[in-house]
Amino acid sequence: MDEILERLRTINQMLQKEEGFINREKMSNLPFLDMIERLAAILGANTYLIDKDGKLLGFSEAIDINNARVKQMLADKKFPFVYTNEINKIKQTTANIGIESDLSVFPVETRDIFVTGLTTVTPIFAAGNRLGSLIFARLNRPFDSGDLILAEHSATVIGVEVLHLMNLQTELATRAETAVTIALQSLSYSETEAITEIFSQVEGLETRINASQISAAKGITRSVIVNALRKLESARILESKSLGMKGTYIKVRSDILLNQMKDKLDIK
Repeated sequence: MDEILERLRTINQMLQKEEGFINREKMSNLPFLDMIERLAAILGANTYLIDKDGKLLGFSEAIDINNARVKQMLADKKFPFVYTNEINKIKQTTANIGIESDLSVFPVETRDIFVTGLTTVTPIFAAGNRLGSLIFARLNRPFDSGDLILAEHSATVIGVEVLHLMNLQTELATRAETAVTIALQSLSYSETEAITEIFSQVEGLETRINASQISAAKGITRSVIVNALRKLESARILESKSLGMKGTYIKVRSDILLNQMKDKLDIK
């Protein structure tokens, strides 16, 4: 009992952070990474947190059980639809699932290697809604009642933070849409053409453009491009820096702003 209490206190330390345990710098990546790494260390198990749509919110692997296919899945931060759908049917913690089950998180291709692999799934609910799942994987040692207490306690506190994350994402999306709308309304027709061409070339948050090529392609002056970029900088949508002969460096401030810009400009 003392050991379980100590491990609960370790988890609760995450809650005592001033702004909770969501990693705001990684909101579009793995916002619960810190919490999941702590939980994986406490339980001594591979730990994965997904939302109800299978989006990966955080993971930590104590043992290397995955093949190239699953590693790519983790890099893409998305669990398969079929697996997620089956996991969502679980309404209460289901422990020590064997590798023969479709609910096992061990790769199908390597289950003959990890014959003692065990999977435990703990659903995450908040405000009466299914928000996601915690998935744990171990070799040899079964998950005992102490492990399950920790898993369910973690699911409860994570559920609250997932709700908070959803509200925060909605707030940020609303702010981004407003900022983008106002910024685009300030552009002239030629400046809008320039920005549309620029964002059609942007894949990630950072890119480099050739203003001369855009100027020639659209029949506009370089000053139009410069003015358009300055207006978006003033709206805190992007940052730009001249690289001389190498072109102009552009960094969009967030994925949300980038997506809003492409939506408003109707860029596919």
